Amino acid sequence: MSLPPGQVPVKKHPVFTVVPPAGLPAPEKYRIWVRGRVARPLDLPLAELLALGGESFRHDFHCVTGWTREGLTWEGAPLAFVLEQAGVRSEASWLLAFAYGAYSAAIPLEEAREPGVLLAFKLNGKPIPAPYGGPVRLVVPQLYGWKSVKWLMGIKLLERYEPGYWEARGYHPRGDPWKEERYG
Repeated sequence: MSLPPGQVPVKKHPVFTVVPPAGLPAPEKYRIWVRGRVARPLDLPLAELLALGGESFRHDFHCVTGWTREGLTWEGAPLAFVLEQAGVRSEASWLLAFAYGAYSAAIPLEEAREPGVLLAFKLNGKPIPAPYGGPVRLVVPQLYGWKSVKWLMGIKLLERYEPGYWEARGYHPRGDPWKEERYG
């Protein structure tokens, strides 16, 4: 399998965390919300999200710093399905994904609806470990890893682009590794 330009394979998935959460809610209190330009705002308890899951995809994970972890299997609820349940309004074109903690990432809506984009709760057949973003991590495999928000808390649909944590610090709005969209 070929890698995007500027990427090298690694055997172990490094852990990078910019803003770790001060504490995650207990599983029975963990929720993911969907708000903004939607017809039906959602508030999904973890148990309901797990019940939606079941799709798995094998993807490489590309970090903007130049490493790639090949062949990871992610399992979870397709983001496109969750967005459909919320009834994304026609004026929405971007979303901001928020983590528990002070982190967010901007994602073009067309990228968020791609097959394989998941609200993931399993990595290689096991619950995602907390250092890698468990219990729920957004996985946007076709974009650099900073878009795959750890400890997902919520998603806000937007009419216009608003920068997330790294985008506000000069990173590219889209972040396509095949086009080397590292910095904007």
